[in-house]
Amino acid sequence: MRVLWQALCEAARPGEDAALAELAGCLLGAEQRIVSAVTETYLDEQAALAAERREERRSLVRGLLVGTSPPSDGSRLDGPSLVLSVQLPDGPRAPVAARRAVRRLQAALDRAFGREVLTLLDGAGGRAIVPGRVPLPDDLAVLLDGAGGRAYGSPPSPPSRSRRSRRRRGPLP
Repeated sequence: MRVLWQALCEAARPGEDAALAELAGCLLGAEQRIVSAVTETYLDEQAALAAERREERRSLVRGLLVGTSPPSDGSRLDGPSLVLSVQLPDGPRAPVAARRAVRRLQAALDRAFGREVLTLLDGAGGRAIVPGRVPLPDDLAVLLDGAGGRAYGSPPSPPSRSRRSRRRRGPLP
């Protein structure tokens, strides 16, 4: 754009100031459309990549809970893990509200355990897997309550046992 503007300025003859100003407006408009298109494409691509990563994590959690996917090497999921059942007391929500609730629950779980927790959540709640032999944080109930949820869980156990276990324990303290 700058090179084109400089060429126009150099080629302009005396008395063509009005035409030059009109061309400047056209150039600025074109630049704005180009920047908008590039920005929109970039944001769309970032959203698609984020959606792919979320779906990969959801598939991993789903497979681990059902027992159809073995933990990948180096994933910290090859040892004991804490499995939580997270419930939203208000039940299912509208799509936008469900996404907000899921983001709040994910953030609360990540904050409580100090790492990214693998989750399979929807507007009614879901499951979370915390890799490793981790203690329950004292403030877990408070953090989840602040995010609008409640957790139920079982103590850490080897993956083979946790995948077979379908027992539900009472609310976590």
